Amino acid sequence: MRIMFQICITTTLILASYSSLLAKPCDISSNFENATVNKIIDGDTVELADKSRVRLIGINTPEKSRRFRGQTKPAEPHANDARNFLVQLLKKHQFKVQIINGQQAKDKYGRRLAHLFVNNKTNVQAELLRQGWAMNLAFSPNLKYQACYLQVQKSARKAKRGLWSNQYYQAIEADKLSASIRTGFRLITGKVASVKYSPRSIWINFRGYKLAAKVSRNDISLFSRKQILNLKNKQIKVMGYLIKRQRPHRKYGAFIVLLKHPDMILP
Repeated sequence: MRIMFQICITTTLILASYSSLLAKPCDISSNFENATVNKIIDGDTVELADKSRVRLIGINTPEKSRRFRGQTKPAEPHANDARNFLVQLLKKHQFKVQIINGQQAKDKYGRRLAHLFVNNKTNVQAELLRQGWAMNLAFSPNLKYQACYLQVQKSARKAKRGLWSNQYYQAIEADKLSASIRTGFRLITGKVASVKYSPRSIWINFRGYKLAAKVSRNDISLFSRKQILNLKNKQIKVMGYLIKRQRPHRKYGAFIVLLKHPDMILP
């Protein structure tokens, strides 16, 4: 009798462990709040009924047309597709959403940082990534669903869904960067020429010395020193915000891409 009881307990524990392994990494957790979306700003930003704006954690969608320093900056390819997909997804659920706030509650613009769900289960960011209308943006400390988002993006890229079918979103060769290249959130590939590691920052310099990938002091602890140093002479892809230096460095080139997390270095 005792043996049978022990077998039942063991079986129950195994099944419980197996069930936990089957839990999807994109699933909603219990600590959410209900809200209503009043307006869709673009593919990754919405406005709630209380007029607060929510920036969706973990993704970046193509920028719509906007004024920048007195000039009109044209929309990036598929900006409307990303926004329209979000509109249709939320419309199916009467714009009722569930919100899970990020560990960092707001960004520098005062927008709430959060994960969005509909129907108490569907992760909105994951759906945008799955259809190829968003790119994964890993940003510490808001990493709750990062493993999910990275995996979903990998599948979309492989299938060339959505924006991944457009040449604009294919990897730019680092040694071919020029003044005509549009900055913003970009995917860049190149061979690492050197790595400079210090307590204040990490600089990954690409062959041709037109581009350097920078890891700032606040994010260094997220990166493995050994793995970073081992990047030398390897061909890699990096995804992040590409910016032009105001004063091009005579040795390290005119462009910088900001890396906020190791997942932004792609195979």
